[in-house]
Amino acid sequence: MIVEPGPIGAATPSATERYRRRVTRVAEAGGEVPWETKLQTLRRFVADPALHLAVYRCLYDSNQMTATVGMKIDQRVARDMLDALAIPADTPGLHTLKVALEAGDWVDGSGNRRPRRSA
Repeated sequence: MIVEPGPIGAATPSATERYRRRVTRVAEAGGEVPWETKLQTLRRFVADPALHLAVYRCLYDSNQMTATVGMKIDQRVARDMLDALAIPADTPGLHTLKVALEAGDWVDGSGNRRPRRSA
C-alpha cells in the first residue's frame, strides 16, 4: 500500500488529538448507555479538561434518558462530576441541569426542568 504525503505544511493530528476526538464521540453518544456501564469511563474523562464538554453532554443526555427510557442515574454522583468540570458558566443548559440534579428532577429535550414522578 502506498501512502501519499499530504500537502506541504498540512497539520497532521497528533495521537493525543486523534484519541480525544474518538473519546469525545464516545462520550457524546453515551446518553443511552446504562449509567453503571459508563460511570468509570466518565470519571476517567473528567481527568482531562479537553474532554469536559463531552462529559457534560453525556451527563445532560443521561439525565434526559431518565425520563424517556427510564434510565436510572446516581444524581449525586452526576452533580459532583458536573461540579468538577471546567466548562463555561454560560454553557447552554448547564444551570438547568445543575438545578435539576440537585432537586432530583430531569431536563426535557427542550431544556426545561421537569419534576420526576414518584413511582
